[in-house]
Amino acid sequence: MKHTLEDILKNKYENHVLPFFWQKSEEDEATIVEYIQKIYDADIREFCIESRPFEGFCEEPWWQRVSLIINEAKKRGMRIWILDDIHFPTGLANKKVKNYPGLNKKVLKHHVVNVVGPCNNLSLSIYQPYPVEKSAEFLGAVAVGMNQTIVLENNVVDGYLYFDLPEGRWDIYVLNSSSETDVAPDYINMMSKESCEILIKEVYEKHYEQFADEFGQTIVGFFSDEPGFQNEKGLKSDSLIGKNMPLPWSQEVLEKLRGLYGENFMAKIPHLWRLINEETPTIRKQFMDVVTELYKENFSNALGSWCQQHRVKYIGHIIEDRESHARLGVGAGHFYRSMIGQDMAGSDIISNQLIPGLDSGQHSWARGVWDGEFFHYALGKMTSSLARIDPKKQGNSMTEVFGAYGWHEGLKLMKWILDHLLIRGVNNFVPHAFSPAPFPDDDCPPHFYAQGQNPQFRYFRKLMTYTNKMATLLSDGQIKAEAAVIYHAESEWTGSYMSCQKPARVLTQQQVDFDILPNDLFKEENDYSIVLDKKLQINGVEYSLLVVPYSEYIDDDLYQFICRSQEVTVIFIGDYPIATMENKVNFDSALLKEKTQLMSLEEFEVYLQENEISEYQLEKKQPYLRAVHYQKDTEEYYMFFNEHPHNPIETKISFPGIKNPYRFDVLNNRVTQIRDGRVSLEAYESCVIFEGAGKEAFVKEESLYTKKMVLAEQATLSFAKAAEYPEFTKEVKLDKLVDVTKCMASTFAGTIRYEFNWYSEQEITTAKIELQGVYEIAEVSLNGEKLGVRICPPYEFFDCRLNKGRNQLIIDVTNTLDKEVFEKHSAAQVRQPSGLLEPVAIFY
Repeated sequence: MKHTLEDILKNKYENHVLPFFWQKSEEDEATIVEYIQKIYDADIREFCIESRPFEGFCEEPWWQRVSLIINEAKKRGMRIWILDDIHFPTGLANKKVKNYPGLNKKVLKHHVVNVVGPCNNLSLSIYQPYPVEKSAEFLGAVAVGMNQTIVLENNVVDGYLYFDLPEGRWDIYVLNSSSETDVAPDYINMMSKESCEILIKEVYEKHYEQFADEFGQTIVGFFSDEPGFQNEKGLKSDSLIGKNMPLPWSQEVLEKLRGLYGENFMAKIPHLWRLINEETPTIRKQFMDVVTELYKENFSNALGSWCQQHRVKYIGHIIEDRESHARLGVGAGHFYRSMIGQDMAGSDIISNQLIPGLDSGQHSWARGVWDGEFFHYALGKMTSSLARIDPKKQGNSMTEVFGAYGWHEGLKLMKWILDHLLIRGVNNFVPHAFSPAPFPDDDCPPHFYAQGQNPQFRYFRKLMTYTNKMATLLSDGQIKAEAAVIYHAESEWTGSYMSCQKPARVLTQQQVDFDILPNDLFKEENDYSIVLDKKLQINGVEYSLLVVPYSEYIDDDLYQFICRSQEVTVIFIGDYPIATMENKVNFDSALLKEKTQLMSLEEFEVYLQENEISEYQLEKKQPYLRAVHYQKDTEEYYMFFNEHPHNPIETKISFPGIKNPYRFDVLNNRVTQIRDGRVSLEAYESCVIFEGAGKEAFVKEESLYTKKMVLAEQATLSFAKAAEYPEFTKEVKLDKLVDVTKCMASTFAGTIRYEFNWYSEQEITTAKIELQGVYEIAEVSLNGEKLGVRICPPYEFFDCRLNKGRNQLIIDVTNTLDKEVFEKHSAAQVRQPSGLLEPVAIFY
């Protein structure tokens, strides 16, 4: 059902949140029921059950647990998803792969033996290196010389390969297929259709046998979490083709290579580890095409097809960080191909990958460093772009959020993360996680509710309602995008390259909306059923600008599109390519330069400004202002978000197509009229701008305040932990507001109540209370009347009425659990203060 903006104003919206609900075997029935109710109370109507791990997964204890969960969900009109394995990463197949001999993961290994020729009748062991791996299967040997490659004859006697070689130095690549790797030996083989079917047999079909009647009813679908090749651990950003590492392998890979190169295909394999000659980039690209296409067909499409046939949906995400989205190892090789079978595009933001302001260079976390630029400027857009270009996804994208940030992450940061993703087009969210384990659970906090020990959970509903409303607004329509940026996977497979986040950063900071598109779109036959002739028009969006980050080699199909394109400006960033990747067409560099422009990133920024590419003409540059223009049927609206960690934004903005702009604070359900096109946003603040004609009834007229009162800092403080609230104890008198963590209670996590009392000489019927220095949630009541809750800036409370005579203001400030619980994720991050640090201001 398509919802209009007026529906949201009337509090009508759909569910777009499905948190993980962990199952760890030890929980009793009462705890499971309690947690489902807590999820429901948080305005969430779907959740995803995850074995973490559950002893007896896909056996009778699990079926009993799932039956309980289904029954409790049905009582509340809720629906469930199922994470599709005993533990992440998906692909363990409930640890049953070992029951299918020969179908576990295979890798291609090599060992190099150096020889100086000429030589005759030499021999070497085919089992390399020593000690011999039991699962090793000799595939052949290839001798690589200065200007020649020779596939050695398979002359093997008693485990030794006999060979002759001509004069010169030769590096002999001894090639073996093996099941022994440094990670997940009993993992399905993504390169084998039959192996991938083990997961379907051991998890998917077993759930269907038990709950077929609930499929497409209470059971919405399955969720794959971080599947990948697993050919090596690959946790250091270095599982790029060309590295000295085992490679994904199967008989299917072998046959694909034979189809590409003929019977002499073995001669091409050393190129995968060594830069040999001008053929190497093409061979590496073709090998990566083979393995990523097999991953797509054997895994993603197979699971998606099974789910479609059984009336459920299929979603999930791969590992994207440290460029894994385009690499081997724990990655899936190609972000777009890896999720082609899913009903939503997927990604995850975890482990402090997104921190406000840390949007360039690297920043540290508990186990290393992150590339802030990728997470801030590429990942969200890659996710929503895949959702928009793939008809199967119908604009639906999903991001797993919040997990493993640590207890320093409160609702304020969570709201910032959600706005970051919403404004980039993500419209479904998997909060990580509800854990019913005893508190504190060390497994990747924060956890919502947390056995009643999370002091901010009573406000979690406010954030989830906001998320559902905004995601409903940003679904079933289309963004107004001007630019398309080329995804860089194939570029890094073949040579020097620039990551797509580089130009994406420039576009974002200039408020030019864009999509990140894969080269596959430009093929004559592609997964998206899109035919591109001369215009760059995709599913109703016509891009006027095509941006190609530097790539030593350009994709053949992209090159051909650029040569025939019209009505699209093509800009190469950094330099022109030197050739196409596969040499399928005649590369004409002169024609390419004639039809396109070449710029540095700095020149690209100037180009966007001088040509007024952004539809928002601002008074001055606002690099942290984020904007999206959304169109749905006959209505359109804008979302704006201040992504800066500290500084406010105040500027005049044009809203094309809107004559009477109204501003909607969706978080606090407040609509006001915009005067003279001026918009101000505090750090962390977002809003929706829409056409107000016909919606005047929803507007709250803003009062004009001419006076300001600042309350004295004298206050009475009292304290309540989550389990004690609203019973406060330990009353303390303060003459000056201070950081409670630093000056009073270094390990207190909970709610700090501030009571201010003063006398007013007159009654004030309309006033605004403004708080600064709040850490981090504020709930306010004045003279016994509740004024509401603010989970992030601005901490403003409207429609206040002051008595003549005595007035009492109570402010409950709730901090984060990192003050009480010390754990590795928060320990690697800075700790915020606690309480109210600045005087209260009242405007009237």
